[in-house]
Amino acid sequence: MPVLAAMGEREPRRVAKAVGRAMHDLRDYGQRADADVTATVTWRPFELNPEMPKGGVDRRAYRSAKFGSWQHSQALDAQAREQR
Repeated sequence: MPVLAAMGEREPRRVAKAVGRAMHDLRDYGQRADADVTATVTWRPFELNPEMPKGGVDRRAYRSAKFGSWQHSQALDAQAREQR
């Protein structure tokens, strides 16, 4: 999982948590709607950057190269946080 190696250990847990919440919401909806709800989760992983080394890379260097500078990378992160 090269991409996950670059993202850090917490990302898979965040995905699992989000899937768990979605499954809970579906069960809750099924109970409220008095309906039989069956949900199937199909995991189809993909690599955003298949050229990423297995051990990952330095985040600051990677994002500086990708976005032109570390400052621009940080500005994009702040913009994404504001849009949540």
